[in-house]
Amino acid sequence: MADAPSEGRLQDELRSYYGPLLPHWDRTLRDRGDLAFWRRAAERRPGRAALELGTGSGRVTEVLARAGRPVTGLDLNPDAVRRARDRLLGRTDVHLLVADMRTFRLARRFGLVVAANDPLSHLRSDRGRDRALRRVAEHLAEDGRFLLDALWFREEWVAEAAGPGGKVVRQRPGRGDEAAATLEIRQRWRCDPDRRSCVAEFRVEDGDHTITSTFRGRYWSPAELEERLRRAGLRTRRRWGDYEGTDWAPDSPHLVVEAVPR
Repeated sequence: MADAPSEGRLQDELRSYYGPLLPHWDRTLRDRGDLAFWRRAAERRPGRAALELGTGSGRVTEVLARAGRPVTGLDLNPDAVRRARDRLLGRTDVHLLVADMRTFRLARRFGLVVAANDPLSHLRSDRGRDRALRRVAEHLAEDGRFLLDALWFREEWVAEAAGPGGKVVRQRPGRGDEAAATLEIRQRWRCDPDRRSCVAEFRVEDGDHTITSTFRGRYWSPAELEERLRRAGLRTRRRWGDYEGTDWAPDSPHLVVEAVPR
């Protein structure tokens, strides 16, 4: 794949995509159901330092810190880092940095490295993905774990997204919750199965306000993920198909991978 944005261009892409969505980010993910998964992961051997790639609004960062882990969080989008810092103001166990997951270097290793809601999906080139996973391996303790909530779609989903009209998804997150009752999300995904690349147009309606944004990214195949982990010096220890701990299968709704050093 030739599409390998420079750090500056990728930062611009992230700011353009997340900028309109950040004020609503936690509400749009209200029904994702992943926070208990991250809490359980962080509660194993508490106290050991965690590294989070792609902190976004800080929703998962906060869960990791509350579980008793000092957390270092990275995000290339300075707007997201500012929002996460505001959220976690006063916590001395959280350190947030504006940094590129392909090039960062820190002077320590971590017992847990987390990539929630797949920040690596923004890396559309082979080289970019390999570089990011090598950074993970270099910063992972010998007995550490890397957890990636990978962007992955079932075959029938991809087939529809590859069709002329794309794949349309409508959501009303937090249905029945008065605080989220006005929020409605419409997504139209158009994907190229040969490149595993997608463009998704988001339209978020919040009462009288309408927000639009465009995501450009690349989803994983299980085979690609296995091979790239191997090349980075990691091996898959387990794959889950949901956030409750069910083993992954081709018809699973999610692909969550736990990898460890080889």
